[in-house]
Amino acid sequence: MKTIALLTKILLFTFFTMALAGCNLTPKPVVQTPKEIKSAELKRLNQQFRTLYFSTFEDEQILAQQHGKGDIFNTFARVKSYFRDGVRFDAKKVNGRFIITKLYFPHFNQSGDVQKAPVEQKSANYNLEELNYFSLTTRVNYDIPLLKLEALIQAYTDILPQAEQLYADLMLDVDSLFAFGVEIVELKKNYKNARFSDSVIDGYKKIDPSWYSSRIFNSVNSYQPDFEVKPVASEVISLLATTLKNEIHDLKALNNNTASHHEQLIQNRFESLKESNAIARLYWAQAQMDEHGISRGQQVCDPSNRIGFVEDIASSRFKVTWIAQVINEPENFWFGNMGVHNISLVGPDGAIRYDYRDLSEVRWVRSNQVGQCYFEH
Repeated sequence: MKTIALLTKILLFTFFTMALAGCNLTPKPVVQTPKEIKSAELKRLNQQFRTLYFSTFEDEQILAQQHGKGDIFNTFARVKSYFRDGVRFDAKKVNGRFIITKLYFPHFNQSGDVQKAPVEQKSANYNLEELNYFSLTTRVNYDIPLLKLEALIQAYTDILPQAEQLYADLMLDVDSLFAFGVEIVELKKNYKNARFSDSVIDGYKKIDPSWYSSRIFNSVNSYQPDFEVKPVASEVISLLATTLKNEIHDLKALNNNTASHHEQLIQNRFESLKESNAIARLYWAQAQMDEHGISRGQQVCDPSNRIGFVEDIASSRFKVTWIAQVINEPENFWFGNMGVHNISLVGPDGAIRYDYRDLSEVRWVRSNQVGQCYFEH
């Protein structure tokens, strides 16, 4: 009985201890600092601001009927993307309230994408009185002084209704927005269709894959400052329907010209290589018959790909100063054995590229062991 009583006391003590521990584990209410509260509010407003763009188009079905066949959804998606990712604004505090003062509209590149401004050119910044170069996708730093947090909260609170009203005004001319979206879609299709033909793509891959993979179409683009307009729907529509529309037309023409240029470039380079190899084979055939007519000072090469100059001639022997030797290429490189990978994409037609090692040696050779060649060293 004493043993049972002892066990009972031990169990009671254990339950009592666990109960006390359970009481101690009860979480205490979290008390947020004023800065934490403001940070949470700013995050909510920033997220709301980031999702503010043309989210729905109630007139899409009507437009589909008006404009006939067409990818209505894709067309408006282009407009949404342009406004969401490209358009920026300035806002300034006037009479205690932030007012949007200026809108920035970016240029397009040849692929129909928004032209991004380099970081060093212009980036979003803000203080207690104004925001500069902000966008719907601008991310803010929440770990800032409380006064700046409060200023951004007020800015977002003030600006959201203005942005919503501007978009509502723009939607009153939804046909112009649709037409602008059509222009973007056409530029993207033009960029894709203006790419090189299969033969040219294959040529670039054989000559130098890095040129093809680098998408040289956009290499001609350089950053241009954004267009600046007042935050008024009529001015925005005018910019989309005139200046930007004309820019897109120019870019489509540039795409076509660029494609045409490279079509001709590749064709000329291949023709030049074919002609060079044919002439080089003729030179070697003449050398075998001692009919090459080589004179002092002339450039010569041999089947092992050495290059040099004729210093002297004695009967059927040449004194040659060898200055270099092409490496990583097959024998008779200079006598009709150049490959497409040796074509140079810069310089005049017929320019070639190759690796070599320097030489500095003088040798007497038989006249039929070398042939005419032309090289730059």
